Amino acid sequence: MGYTIDFMTSLSKKSSNQIRWNRDLANDLKLRVQATKLTPRKLLEDRDDLPEGLHKDLFIALLGSYNGKVEKSFVDYLYKLCQDEAKVDQFIRSKKRKYSDIPQHKRKQILSERARTGVFVSLLLSSAGTTSIDAVTIMKLANNKQIKGSEKDIDKVLELYALRPTKIVLSQVDYKRLSENYLPIDEQSKIKLLRLRDIGLLPGIIFTLKSNCPSHLNPPIVSNWLNRENQKADPKDVLLVLDLCEDVLKEALDLYK
Repeated sequence: MGYTIDFMTSLSKKSSNQIRWNRDLANDLKLRVQATKLTPRKLLEDRDDLPEGLHKDLFIALLGSYNGKVEKSFVDYLYKLCQDEAKVDQFIRSKKRKYSDIPQHKRKQILSERARTGVFVSLLLSSAGTTSIDAVTIMKLANNKQIKGSEKDIDKVLELYALRPTKIVLSQVDYKRLSENYLPIDEQSKIKLLRLRDIGLLPGIIFTLKSNCPSHLNPPIVSNWLNRENQKADPKDVLLVLDLCEDVLKEALDLYK
């Protein structure tokens, strides 16, 4: 049976971290890539949300004779990437006819705002429900790899960034002071967190699906909660993550009512 990233299916089945790659899956991925009209290199170019360990050579190998296990998160990412690119392909290409030179100060401001907030352009757009703007194009403009673009799109991205708070960067001294009041994660909460990991929401997806995550929480922190014994955390943070996961599950189930 072909591999699928259908969200409700992933919620109903306990997932593993890796899947066995085979020719059928490779052919399926090839069709998805062809639908984007882009090469593997172009598909991965300037992606600021690329999973660690996923790179062009592995992508190409998966389309060829690769035979072995591969991280499920890599396949999820590539399938969604191809799906998104196929949807926007025709729209983006039609927009290019109206592209104009983007002022340098606006292109620089994108990078400045990303640094200020700590939020990637792709996450900014997805959390705002904005599907008509291509994050890769915005980053090419910001990094001077592209001069012409949609000034309307740039202004919209800057408008969304203006709504975001400045990222709080804790010094080692501040973190040590805060962590003195942390408590070991209780067993019941740990079980819930592990189960939410098994269905794919943790440690990282929750931060892409919900826009109201506090700036001091991130996937590596949640990963430590899941993988380390007797890990300490702020009980309020643990409860918040559990509540956010519950919100996502309710929203998904509401689609079937």
